[in-house]
Amino acid sequence: MLRLVENYPAAVLRKRGIGWDGLSAINPRLVMLSVSCFGATGPYRDRPGSGTIGEGFGGLTWLTGEADGPPMLPSVALGDAVGAMSAVIGTLTALYWRDRNGRGQQVDASLFEPVLQIVAHAAQRWAPGHAPERCGSDLPGVLRNVYTTADGRHVAISASTPRHQRDLVELAGGNEGSDDARVAAWIAIRSQAEVVATLVERRIPVAPVNSIEHLLADPHVRDRASLAHVVDAALGDLAIAAPAPRLSETPGRLGDLNPALGRDVEEALARWTAR
Repeated sequence: MLRLVENYPAAVLRKRGIGWDGLSAINPRLVMLSVSCFGATGPYRDRPGSGTIGEGFGGLTWLTGEADGPPMLPSVALGDAVGAMSAVIGTLTALYWRDRNGRGQQVDASLFEPVLQIVAHAAQRWAPGHAPERCGSDLPGVLRNVYTTADGRHVAISASTPRHQRDLVELAGGNEGSDDARVAAWIAIRSQAEVVATLVERRIPVAPVNSIEHLLADPHVRDRASLAHVVDAALGDLAIAAPAPRLSETPGRLGDLNPALGRDVEEALARWTAR
């Protein structure tokens, strides 16, 4: 065995006698991916947890929501997603290192530490006695928000450079109220399509705020097959995201969404027997 994936708290591995020290002594080339909420070390290593717990512990929940409202969890499993990406990056790095040096290593992938990377921009604004707080869709120093259009839809705008902000405010016109209020008023009397077209022409970053249905119908998403409508006999209708990022020589593809229990084990045993 050259690769092993486990997602137990450290105490479970110790109890079962299958920790990193023992397994790596048996096989020095082993790459062992250990996914847990709090990591393989530290006083909380034995606590159970999930991506949601990582979001709360890592500061993301505290910073999410309106300024005058309570902390909020995102409407998607964000902590699990970024935790998985972090685990993949660490595993690929360990496999590359093994190819060059001949030895494996443990990849200690916690779920809360990738969340710290998400809140890094806010953390940089921290100073003793001056902790960053919730600010809704706003972002200090950037003209950034979600705006409602005349047809009841929404656009996301991030004027992240001085040129973007200057052009957006100039486009909105008027001289009363804050820059954000003037932009909101300008957008409120125009359709989503008109706002997007106008800002794209001025090269100001903008996007429609899409639902899953909007994404499935979007020409750019359809052209790249970024999100597919798949019908599975057992699971029914599903919207499945394509693998990302894309590789020019070895692109990823959607595989079997509902394989039979034990099928991969049977195929692996068959390949091993045929050797």
